[in-house]
Amino acid sequence: LTKKLQAGVAFEDDQKSADAISIYEGIIAYKFQGEDDITEETVKAKEQASYHLAAIFSQLSLFDELIDLTKMILPMYLDLPKSKTAKIIRTLFDQCIKFPGRNRYEQLIDLSKYIIEWCDKESRSFLRMKIEQKLADLYFKQQKYNESLAILNKLLHELKKKDDKQLIVESQLVESKVYHALENLPKAKAALTAVKTTANSIYVVPMLQAEIDMMSGLICSDEKDYNTAYSYFYETFEGYRSMNEITLAGYAFKFMLFSKVMGKNPDDAMNLINSSVSLKF
Repeated sequence: LTKKLQAGVAFEDDQKSADAISIYEGIIAYKFQGEDDITEETVKAKEQASYHLAAIFSQLSLFDELIDLTKMILPMYLDLPKSKTAKIIRTLFDQCIKFPGRNRYEQLIDLSKYIIEWCDKESRSFLRMKIEQKLADLYFKQQKYNESLAILNKLLHELKKKDDKQLIVESQLVESKVYHALENLPKAKAALTAVKTTANSIYVVPMLQAEIDMMSGLICSDEKDYNTAYSYFYETFEGYRSMNEITLAGYAFKFMLFSKVMGKNPDDAMNLINSSVSLKF
């Protein structure tokens, strides 16, 4: 399998994506001949083939094929260690979410439900909870707030028993966003406070930290505390800028300006606009 994987990568380098796709599909479909055949090397080959194939589909804008690949892998990778399957599915699912273009929510929601159903059948609770959190976020983005809260209430109850702090932080942040969208400020603030309390005891990746800062800034704005809101939006802006997320950084920069305008500091707003930092945005 490792040799086949190298051949696939060589075809990719020669820009023969059709040949590479064929090889990667063969590796993914390969059936292990027994326990002895499941080695670290063969498992890694299957994992890498999945990632390479997903990357090709992304480059060629083949969204449906990427969705089908994620569905197809579930039954095929039953022989792999559970943690490895969960990692592969999460990675492919994240690629589906990041796929450029709009109005893909329905397909992503269908994919989420498909994976959750499979997890229930196979008793894969960790992967199920991870995808349920993503599904709640997708419902939030579609403005289906009741559906999002229904998932989150059940999920958070279960997560507190499992003590999975990372997933608790991600889920509570979505909960805060939903309540904020529903203009229920006390509940949005309570959920955000819970997010920060849990986040203090774990490492929070920069992307998630930027989202937490953004939410903090929005709630401070609603409370008309524009100075504090500005400092949170600035942290968000710096976070996104450091990750080279230009669009998101520009979005945070707008909120920095809004804070200065609402705080009746037009001179500061003009200084911001004329600063070297703002030229990109």
